[in-house]
Amino acid sequence: MSSNKDLTSIISYLKEEKIDLDFEEFEFQVSSHPDFPSLLAYSDALTFFKVPNIAIRLEQEQIDLLPESFLALMIHGKEGELITFVKKQEDQFLCNFGKEQKVLSREEFFRDWNDLIMLVEKSEEITAPSSKSRNSNIGVGLILISMLSFALNAFLNGVGYLNLAFLGLLLGGIYLSMEALKQSLGIDSPATSRFCNATPATSCDSVINSDKLGIFKIISLTDICVLFFTTLLLNFIGFYFLDILTNYYQILALGIWLIVPIGFYSIYFQWKIEKSWCPICLSILGVVIVQTVLIYSSLENLFISFDELYLSLIGFVFSSLFIIGFWYLIKPILFQNKSLKESQLKSLRFQRNYKLFKMALDQGKDIAQVAHGSPLILGNPDAELIISFVINPYCKFCKESHSVIEEILENHEDQVQITIRFNFPATHVSQFIDTEEEAKEQVFLHRTLVDIYRREGPAYFVKALGEWFKHKDLKAWKAKYYKEPTNTNILDAILDAQDEWNRINDLSFTPAVAVGNKIFPSEYYMEKDIQYFIRDLVEDFNS
Repeated sequence: MSSNKDLTSIISYLKEEKIDLDFEEFEFQVSSHPDFPSLLAYSDALTFFKVPNIAIRLEQEQIDLLPESFLALMIHGKEGELITFVKKQEDQFLCNFGKEQKVLSREEFFRDWNDLIMLVEKSEEITAPSSKSRNSNIGVGLILISMLSFALNAFLNGVGYLNLAFLGLLLGGIYLSMEALKQSLGIDSPATSRFCNATPATSCDSVINSDKLGIFKIISLTDICVLFFTTLLLNFIGFYFLDILTNYYQILALGIWLIVPIGFYSIYFQWKIEKSWCPICLSILGVVIVQTVLIYSSLENLFISFDELYLSLIGFVFSSLFIIGFWYLIKPILFQNKSLKESQLKSLRFQRNYKLFKMALDQGKDIAQVAHGSPLILGNPDAELIISFVINPYCKFCKESHSVIEEILENHEDQVQITIRFNFPATHVSQFIDTEEEAKEQVFLHRTLVDIYRREGPAYFVKALGEWFKHKDLKAWKAKYYKEPTNTNILDAILDAQDEWNRINDLSFTPAVAVGNKIFPSEYYMEKDIQYFIRDLVEDFNS
């Protein structure tokens, strides 16, 4: 499957179903999946975001039972199998794969369809877009507001329609340059993806990231665009506040010709060398041409004396050099982040490979098979897969363990048995409750937690423990959850049995995790990684 087109089709389908995700994180979860780019990778990523989904095979006569929109695995000529966003339209099917679209009759659809479809359902539990995504939108919004405010201020102060038009072209050039930069960094931009791939003869990515751009290996075409428009915009603002825009245009009337050879070479390169057109590059060139026409049509005196331009030219050159220097400081960071992301994806695919995890797990230390231990059992008590946690309410790292437990129960409660044991010798510590306040508090908290489990059940116990880890305010927690226990000896006996089980298995640290009868390989994996292997573990233990 073609991963980029598959991803675009799925995102289009999710938007059609009004499912709002952090699509950047969704792409990351898909790309880091060990089975990427299989359908399983997309299904697991949707599950990660708590989007109910199903992939099933259907007979042709069952297609009419489907909703109006769905995903189908279809064969598209030489491109092979692609996930396709399909919308039913009476006796026709509107098929979207990547940026392309075609309308098929029922006979044509059944010819290309391989009987596999995927459906999603909107749920109230869907994970909301991350703060990173929201912050990015806020940042863009603030920039737009500041530029609009500047434009309004300029207009109200009589800057003139011609100058406003030139400012608009500069902003357009900045936008196009940022889109070109995204292409260089491998960032998919929905705003330009369809524009860049409008026809088979157009591709921004192949031109911008081409290794055939010989003269642009030191300073790339993207660098030139970003620096050109950024320099012009910041100098425009500076010259405006100094009330010398005429000098600004005089400098550009001379300097803009330096871009002409680059523009001609860009066209030649796309036409003859890469043999693919870049709509972003052509649009940038169009902006430069219009700017040139505006400058030469508006200047009354095409050239003025060097003495009049001297100070303005010095300021223009120094500000430009500063911008260029700043760009070459931050550019390595941008591309380093791109490289780190690619390495992270490869690492995560390796880390989330179940065969490797199972190998590490099987080589781990065995858990002694003892008939006692008095665990607090969560999930399905009859499940074959048993995941054991040894925790301590006062251990700061056990808060993450509790989050993992909640995640597993939320997604796999019927398939997994989770056992919890506290690392706490109740009888021993109880000897000091009359003399040590700390011992009194610890005995109280452990007894109460076990009593909550026995009295109220597993679900309420998980809630109470989560509340403790969240605030660790004993007074408030006691007021909400404490009830006088009927028999503290029984509670102490349970805690002592758990402690003995821990000592038999030499589990003196917390948190400690075991999967089946093997210690979790914490030297290679984090506890939260368990969730990626639950499905395979369930299959293994059930078989």
